[in-house]
Amino acid sequence: AHETTLLRSEGGVALLAELLDPDEDPRTREKAANFITSMACNGESLKKEDVNKFAVIVAPLLVSAGEQNVQYREVMASCALELARLARTSCPPALAEAAEARLAAAKASAEKEEGDNGQEEDALQECLAVLSKEEEVAEASAETSAEAAALPAERAAPVQQALAVPYVAKA
Repeated sequence: AHETTLLRSEGGVALLAELLDPDEDPRTREKAANFITSMACNGESLKKEDVNKFAVIVAPLLVSAGEQNVQYREVMASCALELARLARTSCPPALAEAAEARLAAAKASAEKEEGDNGQEEDALQECLAVLSKEEEVAEASAETSAEAAALPAERAAPVQQALAVPYVAKA
């Protein structure tokens, strides 16, 4: 309730966007990302347009996260993941590209820092899996449409009707 008030009545979206600015102290960005992650997890405060705005901002922070400590990297990866989970279709392609780039850099790192238990890599892999689901759904829908077109008309109609109903993922 307080989070929603902050976002909607007190300019919280703009404030959080400012706190994620690359010129801000990394600890400040980390706290802002933690707060966004928390709101994404509760699923009630953030709107799709908020998810888009934050995803656009978090993407370049993911790419440069390798310069920061383990906790910062884990928080940024978790933030990207929760934004993707909340509203996958609102996330720009840049988020997946950034997650891929950061994951590749993390895997290429020869040595793990103390405290690095793979949480960042796990979150990035899951983020990429969530973001790629739409492509899988679209491909499956196209395959099913092609199969339905090959059916006799009386059998194809129910399948085509079912395909016309938008898919709504359960949270």
